Amino acid sequence: MNPTWPETAALRAEVEGLRLALSLAQEALREERADKEHWRDEAKQLRELLAATKREPEIILAADEIIPPTPTPEHNVVEPAMMRSTSSVAACRSKASLS
Repeated sequence: MNPTWPETAALRAEVEGLRLALSLAQEALREERADKEHWRDEAKQLRELLAATKREPEIILAADEIIPPTPTPEHNVVEPAMMRSTSSVAACRSKASLS
């Protein structure tokens, strides 16, 4: 019997184990690449979808409710012509027609 036979058998078993490990690693790498391509395609589709639906940004108010401006004295000023009532305007017209 050859004295190196146990060493050869051990080396062959180790090589077979390494081949199996390599095969598993290659399969895992293929799956990772497929996942990467899948998610890259998904991201591209989402970017296109977002670009298609993008709209102008909305105005965001700082206050919870809109507070109207306080009236100033100039808002309360009424033109003299507007202070006349309809009857006084009619009276003025009738006086003018009599003269």
